[in-house]
Amino acid sequence: MNKNLVTFGLQGVGGKFLGASDDYIAELENQFGFRLPDDYKLFIQTYGAAQFGEYCGYRPLQPSPWAANGVQTVDIFYGMSQNAGFDLRRVNMRLADLIVGNRIAIGHDAGSNLLLLDKDGEVYFFDHETGTTYLCARDFDHFLDSFEKL
Repeated sequence: MNKNLVTFGLQGVGGKFLGASDDYIAELENQFGFRLPDDYKLFIQTYGAAQFGEYCGYRPLQPSPWAANGVQTVDIFYGMSQNAGFDLRRVNMRLADLIVGNRIAIGHDAGSNLLLLDKDGEVYFFDHETGTTYLCARDFDHFLDSFEKL
């Protein structure tokens, strides 16, 4: 993780960060059928389920029609959480029929469009209205590096 996202207003969903445990990550990898990329694993171990308290966004490699001036936003990053709506494992169980291939949902925007992470570490935006995916970044670190305050 190259950026300190706390300076961008990132905060834990319950008011504090609750990083994922090693056991939780092992359960995720077993459920998903692949090893999580190290950069993403570090993120969920550090932050867990999180949201931005300030207005910021990221610059995807392929902006979706929802991008404003080439910038898109994230409402929630899923992680280890007591709340089923924010828990990475439970969200992906619920969305299993929607997400194809070796991808998992790692967050969503205000319009309930999903952020997806594939087994190779690439990050995608999934437009839930059309089913179209757009490449955000080649890996999770580059995705985080694309964030800026708006």
